[in-house]
Amino acid sequence: MVAQGSVLNAAAGAVDLISLPATMFATTADLWHVRPETAVSGDILILVGFLLTLLAIVIVAMQHGRTGWKFVCVFFGCIALLSGCGLAMSELDLVQTGSLLMFRLQCAAGLSAILSTLALRPALAGVVPFAGPGGGTRQLAGAPPALPLRAGPGGALSLEDALRGTGAAVFAHAANLSVRWTTPLGEVSGSGENGIANSAPGASVSALSPLLRERVTEALRTALARNEAVATNFRLDDREGTPRWYELTIQPGVFADGERGAIGCLFDVTRFRRAEAHCRALLQETTHRAKNMLAVIQSVVRMSAKTLNVPPAAIEPFTARLQSVALAYDLLVREDWEGVTLPDLIRTQLNHALGNDASRATWSGPPLRLRPAAVQTLALALHELAVKAGAQGALTRPEGRLEIRWETGALKDGSPGYRLVWQENGGPVPERVGERKSFSRDILERLTPRGLRGEVSSTYAPDGTFHWEIRFPVSNVLSPR
Repeated sequence: MVAQGSVLNAAAGAVDLISLPATMFATTADLWHVRPETAVSGDILILVGFLLTLLAIVIVAMQHGRTGWKFVCVFFGCIALLSGCGLAMSELDLVQTGSLLMFRLQCAAGLSAILSTLALRPALAGVVPFAGPGGGTRQLAGAPPALPLRAGPGGALSLEDALRGTGAAVFAHAANLSVRWTTPLGEVSGSGENGIANSAPGASVSALSPLLRERVTEALRTALARNEAVATNFRLDDREGTPRWYELTIQPGVFADGERGAIGCLFDVTRFRRAEAHCRALLQETTHRAKNMLAVIQSVVRMSAKTLNVPPAAIEPFTARLQSVALAYDLLVREDWEGVTLPDLIRTQLNHALGNDASRATWSGPPLRLRPAAVQTLALALHELAVKAGAQGALTRPEGRLEIRWETGALKDGSPGYRLVWQENGGPVPERVGERKSFSRDILERLTPRGLRGEVSSTYAPDGTFHWEIRFPVSNVLSPR
């Protein structure tokens, strides 16, 4: 007798399957003579193995698969698992099913299993799981990259061709610091003692000069001991005393064959540092020439005023403003034109007005670094306020005090910004406020808000308090370093 509805019978050649409609096939003799109980036991084993295999595919895809193919693999794997569970329940007689439903379950399970298996390979292609913030292991490139030498024009390309002329070398080391593979270290060679002793393909870290080899070995040990990436840069002088700069990154992890190790990149950045130093020298020279030009302008103005019999007091505000701009340039050059902190700007512009009594002025606020354009605009405004305070404001009286504060504050349109307040306490009350037009007033009320794209207001109180305030958008501020 033939055990009908058996997957094992189908594999053995029986054609009378209960999973297909009975009218489609005629009963034939079972050439293999498989006993019913043996066939059912075989079916159960096949189904159990089938379910475990599909479950493994789902787990592997979830843990290691790439995002797009992962979900494709999991989708078909889940369908196959559900269909396989239905087959298992039918084989164990836990549910009563018709032959057509059984046939559909078999087709769905088989097709889904094939599709999920096919999707597993692209799901795992190029997998490099990163270590999370809390640690973990990163899978590294398993096999050494093919590094064929070029036979001439049109020869085989390799990784070393991509790195040629970049000043970089890539290497992989095992946990015991033995070399797994490396690109030619000659790409990071420098002349003299810190150069590469042997730049042949496959040369290891031991081919580096002693000082450079010590830095690389130390970084490898640190990365492997902490099981976290290491990035560093350093300077070494060669035999002639010429400085060379290097950047080194090390990433520990596990290679595809299960061996623990690290992969790293050593980058000779000397030419970039030299170019950066050259640009900085040019910038300093340009600023120096600009300051010289300001000094020439001051001299020309003084000589012209003397020739035209203009009193020196009439040109003194102009020369003082030029000096204020020069001080702002000095700050920007010192910071490589990457902005200036507001306290440094205030201190520079108030030194002349405060003299030896710096305690008469206080300033406070959160860390704030201004952009170069904002520095030049606000420097001139602070200069005008300081001159005004020393000529007719709070600094004309011994009890007078100056307070500067800044904080975050919204503009009139609700956009985020900052609020800078200049307040003088204990000063004299002017007899007539706002009647006389002056260039100083134009700087404070027109040029400054236009340069900072902000909003200005000022008030006098009966007790001699002068309040000047500007609100400016966050676009004038650099992000914290």
